Amino acid sequence: MSTSYLFSKRRGSGQVALDASLAPTSLRERASVAWQAQGGLREVSTVAWPVVLSMLSYTAMGFVDTLFVSRLGTSELAGTALAGVAMILLASGFLGTFRGINVVAAQATGAGDEGRALAVGWAGTSLALLIGLVMTLFAFAGGPVASLLGGTPEVQGFAASYFAVRCLALPGWFVLTAAGQAFQGLGDTRTPMHVNLVANGVNIALDAVLVVGLGPVPSLGVTGAAWATVVAFSAGAALLTWALWVKRGWRRPERQHARDVLRVGLPMGGRWMADIGGWALLTGMLSRLGAAEVAATQVVVRIVSVSFLPGHGISEAASIGVGQHIGGRRPAAVQRTFRSALALSMAIMGAFSLVFWLAPEPLVRLFSKDPAVLSVGLVLMGWGAVFQVLDAVCMTLMGVLSGAGDTRFVMVASMAGMWGVMVPLGWLLGIHLGYGAAGVWAAMTVDIVFRNVVCGLRWRGGGWRSKAVV
Repeated sequence: MSTSYLFSKRRGSGQVALDASLAPTSLRERASVAWQAQGGLREVSTVAWPVVLSMLSYTAMGFVDTLFVSRLGTSELAGTALAGVAMILLASGFLGTFRGINVVAAQATGAGDEGRALAVGWAGTSLALLIGLVMTLFAFAGGPVASLLGGTPEVQGFAASYFAVRCLALPGWFVLTAAGQAFQGLGDTRTPMHVNLVANGVNIALDAVLVVGLGPVPSLGVTGAAWATVVAFSAGAALLTWALWVKRGWRRPERQHARDVLRVGLPMGGRWMADIGGWALLTGMLSRLGAAEVAATQVVVRIVSVSFLPGHGISEAASIGVGQHIGGRRPAAVQRTFRSALALSMAIMGAFSLVFWLAPEPLVRLFSKDPAVLSVGLVLMGWGAVFQVLDAVCMTLMGVLSGAGDTRFVMVASMAGMWGVMVPLGWLLGIHLGYGAAGVWAAMTVDIVFRNVVCGLRWRGGGWRSKAVV
């Protein structure tokens, strides 16, 4: 590269400042700029890979739980699938709301106000603990929740047992999420990654002992998997909160900090609730078609989430980058962040899509050898392969719009897609016309196309520019 092409790098930030008055003179130099400039591939990938590993650790928890429970039987697997949907539905609104911590903290960090960013982090973490403790009362509602979701009496029994114990994991889950969002908004994505990996290791070790039994420890079945998750989340929450105190210190939050989190986060929570609520409704419908439909859906969701969550992690990284660049008033870097995140997400999820398309049967057989589950699962893997690439675009668009503070628009677009497209079309294809789980996944694909069009027009039109929090 020409010696007149000047770069300067801030130590530890992963951001590169470029003299915009000097233009690259060759294709090679332009590629180097795309990699190194603020918002370029280097910056996004540096922020993204720890987030991706954190997301994969969550995936691994569900993957390992499903793997161990699948050896107990199809009814046990279907029961934990129904309880898992109920748990996500119960927690999704709060988990989405806590993402407001990331947005506000990132914009404050980009503006150079780290004190405000830290106070926002502590406000959100304190709120998460309070909400989580109150929500444990749902542990007494396992039976009614399972009956609402449907399924055979045997499946409902396993679902109720698993749900009751998993509710005890809510305080740890919420605090771990909120503290992680605080770290990410402050520009540190590695500390949450390390803690999530530790929590995942605890979960795997306890699954091996509690689900199938080991030595003098008897098998606890599906409740063993739930207890493993309770301990893992609680340990992770304690460790990450301690790390926030030691590495960043304490900054007393004020009411305004909590209000900022809620103003940005509540629409994100509403979006998550709308998505999970629609999915729970369709899962309940599928449960009436038989345990094989539900079990196959659970298996394929676990498989494709190996690709989905890295894409979600890149979306989170894009949200962080956009928030910081908006706070620092760097509009060109905002646009580069979007393009870089989209390229990374499509590359990763596209590669997984090929694997799902070319080798679906060995993947499904890892979880179940039941011929009915295998038959449905192979069809769903085909839809999952198509879904991956479309979802890469959708997650990136929603991530950058959220990072800009345009969370209300994202919520409205998501609700319109879920309840205006996916739920009615899923009922029509999956239930009324009898295509089962395959019809639901077809409807989900149409929903993603709708969201891509709506959010793409919003990003291109620039309506998000006036939504900054800081």
